[in-house]
This record gives sequence, structure tokens and C-alpha cells, in this order.
Amino acid sequence: MPVLYAQLLEPNPQAIVHWWLCDDGNISDSGTEILNELNDALSMVAEDATRLQVVALIPNREILYRQVDVPGRTVARMRQATPFAVEPFLAEDIDNVHIITGEIKRGERVSVGVINRTRLLLYLDALDACGIAARIVTTLSLCVAGQPQTYLLEADGSVTVCLPDQHATVGVESLDIALHSALASDSENRFICCIRSNANDALSTAINNIKQTDLHVEEMPYAEFLSGIGEPNRLMNLRQGDYAFVEARTSIEGMWHRTALGLAASVLIVSIAMFAQGLWADWQTAQLKEQTLDVFESVYGTRTVSGNPVFRMQERVGARIERGSEWLKVLDAITKADTDVEFTNLDFSERQNRLTITFKAADFAEFEDLRTQFEKLGLTIDVNVAEQQNDQVWARLTVSST
Repeated sequence: MPVLYAQLLEPNPQAIVHWWLCDDGNISDSGTEILNELNDALSMVAEDATRLQVVALIPNREILYRQVDVPGRTVARMRQATPFAVEPFLAEDIDNVHIITGEIKRGERVSVGVINRTRLLLYLDALDACGIAARIVTTLSLCVAGQPQTYLLEADGSVTVCLPDQHATVGVESLDIALHSALASDSENRFICCIRSNANDALSTAINNIKQTDLHVEEMPYAEFLSGIGEPNRLMNLRQGDYAFVEARTSIEGMWHRTALGLAASVLIVSIAMFAQGLWADWQTAQLKEQTLDVFESVYGTRTVSGNPVFRMQERVGARIERGSEWLKVLDAITKADTDVEFTNLDFSERQNRLTITFKAADFAEFEDLRTQFEKLGLTIDVNVAEQQNDQVWARLTVSST
């Protein structure tokens, strides 16, 4: 997306604006206009001026910039503590200023920009009055915030000295003194980048004087500097929090109405969906109940059941399992009985709840001994047959639980 950099000198619709149109990393056009005539000028050089990403550059002098140490174990805590860390540098009440930060990282100093709220509103109102949809409002000095080298930014007869941890705007006549004072304790940072226009003769003289010292100065025009920014969205933006960009013709009331309508529509849709889901669930429940009764009828021969047929079947099956478990215990006791009889057949009838045992004993005494052991187990014994066959007693008993 093409980017328009518009440098405002004053918060006034009649103020002069210097602008640069950057497209694909190159400055395709530039000019100077009155702020309230800027849109007309852009419509002649841009295919669709409404598609431009506008970056408004207000004067560096409006901003206090510092890098501060902010305590906090998390980024969120550090963000909350930032106003307290910058407050000692303020010349006015903290409630009267708008504070922004660069990217916050644990263990690193935080870049902080501060502007008077009233002054910021004047610039925003001037932009809005002229129909300039500036999503990003910043300064040239904030464009180099946190950079390791020193920058000199010339604008409107003054120069901003940008050190890595602080910025200061001074007059051209005092630039030499201010610069050497700022770098007196920094023996390594001797490289300076000066971003300037070509119209300030006083600055040219000052730069030539600085070049005669041990400081190395490289001069760069605005167009070259702006084309190298790359990602404007990564700049420190004054339009944060209460001053975030709102689309044209969008009011808080309008946003509220749209939000309320959206919520009402969402509630209605969810209600209809839940009602339909309830009807579907009722139909499925009825179908499942009919299927369950069909199963119950196939097993027990009736559809008359008290309560949930599934539970009733579970109870009956459980009772059968319990009875089966009891008989397994009985069988285990029988097979472990202290006897020498030979069991030839075991037949269990679940319907009659009976166990039929066929066996051979050596004699009637051994037969009686086995029957006695069964009775000690609490079982009822019916002798079906007990007869002498050759040298053995053949017998069949029916055992039932008491």
C-alpha cells in the first residue's frame, strides 16, 4: 500500500505541510501544500487517494522521549508501571499527558514518548477537519527511537538531537555545543546521521563546523530517510488508547448502535438455534424410548414397565448376574468338597434356578456323606435317583438354594 508522509508544522488547517508519497520503497512524488488543500493535491498524483496509508509527522518539539528502566516480571506489569517510571521527567501533571511506548521486552529499557493531551488533540482535530485520515501520528524523532547511533533531525529552523536514550530539540546556533555536551561521555558513538532539507544555510554552516572535529557526520535528505522506513505500522504511534484511529463518519454512538444490533441479532440466532436443538432432542428422545421398549418387549414379552425400561432391564440382568455369581460359588464349593465321588454331569437351569448333579459313589455311605456336605452349604437337596449298579452307587441330585 502506498504511504503518504505528511509533515505538519502547526496544528492549523491553514498550516504548511510538506509531503512525500512513498510507493514500493521509493519516493514517487513530493510537495508542499496548505493542510486543507492536501487532499486535492493528492488526487492529482495518486490513483486512489483514499487507499493511501497516511503517516502524519508532527514537530519533534511536541514530544518528550526517554528510555527508562521499568520494573516488572511480565510485559503487562511493565506496561502498567511505565507512567510511574517516566513521571520524574515530566514538567507537568501526569494526568495532562498522553504516554506511549515502543515494544516492551523483559530485561530491557522501555522507549517512552510523552505529549500534552491538549496539543495532541489540536493536531488530530486539524487533520479531521481537513479530511486527512491519518492512522499513524508520530514524529521524525520517534521514527529513530531506540536506534544505537546519533541522529540530527532538522525541521523548521531547529534541530533535534536524537541519542539512543533521549531526544532534545535545540536551535541551530547552539547545535555544536549541545552535540559535544551530549556525546562528551560517549567515546565510541562518534558517527552522526543528519536528516535535513537543503534550504537551511545556518544548518549547513553548523554541520561544516562539526565535521572539523572528531565527529563524523553523514547527511541524508528526507526522501531517502522516509523511503527506508519500510513498515510504518511498527513506528511508535501517538494514536493509541483514547486516541486510536476511528474510521471517518464513525461515532461512538454509531459504534454502540451497531454493537447493540449485532448482540441482539446474535442472541436471537442463538435462541432460535437452541429452540430447534431442543425440538430435535425431544424427537430423538421419543424415538430412543420407542426403540428401548421394543427391546424390552422382545425380552420380557410386555411393553408395560414402571420407569425407565433401560434401568429395569439393567436391574433384571444385574439380579441374574448376582444369582449366577452365587451358583458359581456353590459349584466351587462342590468341586472342592472332601469326597471321593466321581461327578459325571452338572446341569444348571437358570429359569428354575436349580442345579442337577449326577455322580458315582463307592457306596451309600459315601453318597450320604456328600449329601450332608451339600446341606451344610445351606442348599436344599432332592434325591432324584440313588441305586446300586455293580460295585458303585449311581445317583442324581437336584440342588436348589434355600
